[in-house]
Amino acid sequence: MKISQAMIVKNEEKNIEKALSWGKGIVSEQIVVDTGSTDRTVEIAKSMGAKVYHFLWQDDFSLAKNFAISKCKYPWIAMLDADEYFLEEDAKKLKNIIKQVDKDANIHGLMEALVDLRDKEGEIRRVDRTIRIFRNRRDILYRRAIHEQLELLDGRDFTVADYSKDLSVFHTGYIDIDNSQKTKSNRNLNIIENQLCKNPHDFEMRIYLGIEYAVRKIWIKALEEIRLFYKDIPEKYNTRIDIISKGICTHLIALSEMEKAGEDREAILREMEEVVEKGKKIIPDNADFSYLYGRALYSQYHKYDKAISALLEALDIANSDSESIVSAYLCSDIFSCYKMLADSCYKVGNLAGAVRYCTIVLQYYPDTLDILLILLRVFHEKGTAWEDAKQFLNKIYGNEISSVEKLAKKVGYTTS
Repeated sequence: MKISQAMIVKNEEKNIEKALSWGKGIVSEQIVVDTGSTDRTVEIAKSMGAKVYHFLWQDDFSLAKNFAISKCKYPWIAMLDADEYFLEEDAKKLKNIIKQVDKDANIHGLMEALVDLRDKEGEIRRVDRTIRIFRNRRDILYRRAIHEQLELLDGRDFTVADYSKDLSVFHTGYIDIDNSQKTKSNRNLNIIENQLCKNPHDFEMRIYLGIEYAVRKIWIKALEEIRLFYKDIPEKYNTRIDIISKGICTHLIALSEMEKAGEDREAILREMEEVVEKGKKIIPDNADFSYLYGRALYSQYHKYDKAISALLEALDIANSDSESIVSAYLCSDIFSCYKMLADSCYKVGNLAGAVRYCTIVLQYYPDTLDILLILLRVFHEKGTAWEDAKQFLNKIYGNEISSVEKLAKKVGYTTS
């Protein structure tokens, strides 16, 4: 199967080489559409064999991407951004996956995992889903000026095959850059507001506007916008659940931040509860709603029994067989969930639960001293002899048990 790789770029000299490198030997052509670079982006792209075209930027991502599509000549297109790439092992899977999917004409694209990296060491900031690979057909184009989405021109649903467990697109756009740099130009904010002026009932744009204010930490405005989107959700929203999920999560996060700012705590908690219940009805298999609620119950309200229930519910949903949504916040913060469970269980006197969740955390992150301290306290309070506790901890720490002994003395053990 022949694939065209395409991207729109502007001043991406730091990323363009990596963006083109993953496709070498995989794709049959590489199309780069430059929208006004003033650095070496075009020079580097040409030196790597890409076909470079120039497009006058018009504050419309769909226009630029559809222009890029018009330059592609092969049956499938991989449209990644310049700060995105496939790992080599995933890139090598592409042709075989597309060969299988190509047999079903009702499949228009592939769903991949989108992994936002926080730093150069590969720490994950967030996991989401995206569509970066799709058929090259005249009736498949992008819509909307920003946060663009693929659509069929005849209005039918754009159907995807879910390969989010097999293919991951890595996004480096948040490395070495903070939110102030991302929002300084207000470009995205201005485009979104312009789109809403044209169509005030575009619930997706309303969500994105709320997110823009949340990124800027303008929580009152974020809440004002996010509260409005629910009434405009269409009757059929099965293809829109990812953005609806982001809206509900932003609603919960904004409420949490407003509570931190000293707003009416009980009123905010009631609204959180209402939002979570609403979210469960709209997207029942998203664990993020219960997770964000449980996180607030634990860290802000200190309602540990309720926090345990919410966090366990989130884990139950995440461990189910459902594949309709990625629980992005829980996935990227899973061990914080177990840490909160460990501490909450200890605080409510559920010592068996505390041991269980402490052990889960320490098996992966043995240097988490606050959790180790909880575990040692549980053993001491239960009257567990040091030799028995040591035997248990040896399974985790082995030859490093001496460092644990020093901490054990702080909770009252005599280890020598």
